[in-house]
Amino acid sequence: MAALRDKKREAHVLIALAALSGVFTYQVSCVWLTRLGEAVLGVALRFFLREAHDHGKINLSNREDLEKDCGLIILGMRKLGAEELNYSSDIDLIVFINEMSPHIGNLSESIDLFSKMVRRLIRIIQNVQQRAMCFVLIFVFD
Repeated sequence: MAALRDKKREAHVLIALAALSGVFTYQVSCVWLTRLGEAVLGVALRFFLREAHDHGKINLSNREDLEKDCGLIILGMRKLGAEELNYSSDIDLIVFINEMSPHIGNLSESIDLFSKMVRRLIRIIQNVQQRAMCFVLIFVFD
């Protein structure tokens, strides 16, 4: 995940250069920062879904589109949902488990699996290493 932090920092620099040079307006910069936040979350989530599938904990129907019908729903709220992230924004998420998904198997086991997966996602994304923090997350579990 160090590579993820490096790519995030590189993207921040490119977005900042575009904003400082007048190529991007503030609103366009916020949209690109939001897309970056979504991409970072997506990469980490797909990593954990692939891992769970490979260990036989969930049965994903589509190896090319891991999120499709996986049974986990993550909604971006506030600045993420409104495409208004800036360089110091935290990310607010609400997480749901779709009990009706045919791919999650035993519901109580799936709740445990997805809870652990989301906690790992939080740790990875918030992890402060030597270089930089990825994103600050705020999760609301329902």
